[in-house]
Amino acid sequence: MQLWSRIERFMALSWARAVLLVSILQVPANCQVVKTSGGGYFHTVGFESQYYPIGGYRGTRVLEHNQTGRYASYVEVSWSQAAAIDGLGQIWMVDKQYHQVILVAPRSQYFDWPSYYYDYAGQRGTPGHRDGSRKLALFDSPMGLAVGNDGTKPVIFVADTNNHVIRRLEFASGRTTTIVGRPKREGLVDGKGLESRFKFPMSLGVDIALESLFVLDNGKKLRYVDMRTTPPTVFTLVGGACRMALGTESVIRYGTIIARTVACHPDWLATAAGEEVGITEEDVKCMGHISTCAPRVFPALGDKHSKYLVQPPEELLAKVLEIPRIMAAMKSKG
Repeated sequence: MQLWSRIERFMALSWARAVLLVSILQVPANCQVVKTSGGGYFHTVGFESQYYPIGGYRGTRVLEHNQTGRYASYVEVSWSQAAAIDGLGQIWMVDKQYHQVILVAPRSQYFDWPSYYYDYAGQRGTPGHRDGSRKLALFDSPMGLAVGNDGTKPVIFVADTNNHVIRRLEFASGRTTTIVGRPKREGLVDGKGLESRFKFPMSLGVDIALESLFVLDNGKKLRYVDMRTTPPTVFTLVGGACRMALGTESVIRYGTIIARTVACHPDWLATAAGEEVGITEEDVKCMGHISTCAPRVFPALGDKHSKYLVQPPEELLAKVLEIPRIMAAMKSKG
């Protein structure tokens, strides 16, 4: 009887006390130390905190967040929703109803405050997907954007929600580019560029160096876009990898535009924590322009100007460059 009485009292403990008891007894079920791609270490079921030793834990890791120097990578980003302000004081907005990116100047000819907007990119009331000039580009219900600066020129990243992609819009040239995700192909797949998959991306955060982009995707998934690679590479992070930076407060402009300084750990990979995420494998290297897998020789748009060109092996490139000479020789003989 005494044994059963003790068991009943144990079962009556609250969940919080049970977790504390497990942590004190140091019973890290199914706990395995894993080295991340960034060089950091954590347990697959709960990182290093004694409060996350339970097998299969998939919650947030708030107790370990924002500890500078503890992890291999720690990035602070400016996180916004449907509106943001760039370094020139311009207001950028996405209009999901009319499928456009909107620009509001900081002042106009008649007023010294933001009072006039114009359609900057996308065609009003026309959903779709098209890259290129801002006036010809098409979006489909974009719901979030983030603004950074490339020198003195703003760069806008757009969560093109119903297209399941992330777009880059350069203010200097007015060009729109899809950087990650494939239009109208939803999913949760990590990988490079257009081979990755998103599902209704909602909001974004970008760092000051324009190297790291973080996306709220798939309802509540955090996706990390490493823009230091060509093309950019997508990784899925565990819940809680991004949180408000300690000692910061939200900045509210014009009553409704909210910007938050958010701290993210890009090395808190979901795959290392045991979560299931699709990962693409590069089986075939595309030679030449990535959309056609063929060399492009137009003078103004040659392969040397293609930022996302996948370079072929040197010996194969040499053979391709010989094709025009061989064709000319055959023509002269014929």
